[in-house]
Amino acid sequence: TIVSQANGRFVVARKKYKRARKACVLIQCWLRCIGAGVELVTLRRNHMATMIQTHWRMAVAITLLKRGVRSAVIIQAMARGSIQRPVFRKRLSEAREEAKLENQLKALQQKLEEAEAKRIEAEQ
Repeated sequence: TIVSQANGRFVVARKKYKRARKACVLIQCWLRCIGAGVELVTLRRNHMATMIQTHWRMAVAITLLKRGVRSAVIIQAMARGSIQRPVFRKRLSEAREEAKLENQLKALQQKLEEAEAKRIEAEQ
């Protein structure tokens, strides 16, 4: 009987232990679940903050790039203008001189035609 009483106490104690262990596991699981939810919210918040920072840095970099490109275009235009300006002035003076010569040639041809016409008229 003592052995059966000991076995009975053992079974009761074992059931009590299993119930307590099950309750502990349930509480631990619940606490882990709450902790995981908090950690998930924190991770999402950090991820969104990182995304905002990334987009901000990207926008600043794009702005700086556009400003740099505009500056480079202005510098290139000024350099090309300084290179082409003397060439243009030279060609312009040549064109004016050529136009002047053409006008003088036309005037001389006109005088020649008039003189030729007067000569023909005088001969008749």
